[in-house]
Amino acid sequence: MFAKRLRELREKKNLSQEALAEKLGIPRSTITHYENDTDRLPRRARLDEIASFFNVTTDYLLGRSDVTTLENTLISTSDEDPELRKAIGMRIRGLREKRNLTQIALADKLGMPHQNLSNYERGFRQPDYETLIAISDFFNVSTDFLLKGKDLSPEVNRALNDPNTQIAARDGNITDEEAVELLEWLLEREKGRKPGDKQKRK
Repeated sequence: MFAKRLRELREKKNLSQEALAEKLGIPRSTITHYENDTDRLPRRARLDEIASFFNVTTDYLLGRSDVTTLENTLISTSDEDPELRKAIGMRIRGLREKRNLTQIALADKLGMPHQNLSNYERGFRQPDYETLIAISDFFNVSTDFLLKGKDLSPEVNRALNDPNTQIAARDGNITDEEAVELLEWLLEREKGRKPGDKQKRK
């Protein structure tokens, strides 16, 4: 789906592969591989750059959503939805606490008033999309995660933190691309498994 949507977005802007590659600062051959190899995905940082260039969400690029832009996502989920505001606030707080940051420290790093961040975390206000982008960039997560939260299963989280997974990487640290591949593989294994079932093994 990524290959198909990348080509559609490029052609919609009337850009050649060479022109798009130049704008993204990458070789044309990379664009060609992305569009022709349906199994190849860019690393996380590159995926975010492509999504930003075309003003679409990463979920849209990967075929996980038909909502194209972050603005449309915000409109479709409604700023007045108290449950959404609360969910976004909980995710922001969780990310902050994982970094061992106080509200004041995070607000300072984001260049916003402490009271604004406090209101976001308590679900009193919903961040506008520029603020969501700033928060997602700081924590290196997607805006889709902040809005929709798609939590990973405990099994996937354990696998990503398993020392054996780290050893599997050539340099001893798993790369973004390898992490994506691992996630896809693990999620595929989990398909059809019901709560209480034992984890599938090779």
